[in-house]
Amino acid sequence: MIWRRDLRWAPFWWACALSLVAVVLWGCLAPAKDIPRIAGLVNDKLEHSGAFFAMTLCFGAIARRTWYPLAAVALCGLGGLIEILQYLMALGRDADWFDFLADSVGVTAAVILLYAGLGEWMRWVEEWLSPR
Repeated sequence: MIWRRDLRWAPFWWACALSLVAVVLWGCLAPAKDIPRIAGLVNDKLEHSGAFFAMTLCFGAIARRTWYPLAAVALCGLGGLIEILQYLMALGRDADWFDFLADSVGVTAAVILLYAGLGEWMRWVEEWLSPR
């Protein structure tokens, strides 16, 4: 089984992780005119790295440690797919392979932290909010 059995709030954590993916997909694939402008506040590549870092931390904390590499490959694949779709959709979005690189940097940084012990963060939150 890919997910951990020791998480009591697993459905909630899955909903959070999938919601994060939905927000990232909307932010990357919506027409350019529909995206709120925060230009100048945060660098585009930092946004990409941060979004994929957060998604990797979520899925990594849900998954068993042995599945971290698969989660990393899947999320990097998602980053590549987004760039391909941006190119094909022609809705004022630019396919930028440096965005894919930024996505991959975020995934890699998160996987390093997951292996370093941060993969337990969901369990820590559960224990802090509702001790057994």
